[in-house]
Amino acid sequence: MIRVGKNYFTKSLLWNFTHLLPTSTIIAIVIVKMTSRWYSYEPYAFIHTVHSFTSLLLWVRIFYFLRIFESTSYLIRMIIGSFNDMKVFLLILFIVEMSFGEAFLRLSEVSSGEGNFLDNYAMSFVYTFRMSLADNDTDPLKEIT
Repeated sequence: MIRVGKNYFTKSLLWNFTHLLPTSTIIAIVIVKMTSRWYSYEPYAFIHTVHSFTSLLLWVRIFYFLRIFESTSYLIRMIIGSFNDMKVFLLILFIVEMSFGEAFLRLSEVSSGEGNFLDNYAMSFVYTFRMSLADNDTDPLKEIT
């Protein structure tokens, strides 16, 4: 990385991102978990989310190494090509899910009692995403007054 310099970050940004981010977050996770043991406090719940995201990126990093072999390189190229073709669709899907999430959040804010089931944008996005995957648990919507 020292030899290549700033070109390391600009040439193949996706693969470099999957190389640097897990390495730095693993170090951060280890520091947080070790200090929580030494000083006897419970780490934030967010650290578990970071840990799961880091694990996912480590598995994605395996794609980089599978490009080396002739028997798997064409499959990796096909997966990357599929994601490149889906970029516009994923952007539109993200916008639609954010808009429905915003609508559910606003309905939840004006409700009282059990109808107030969403607290923030993240929860509303997750709720909308689960509904788009056919997890049709719409019981909280019945309580909206």
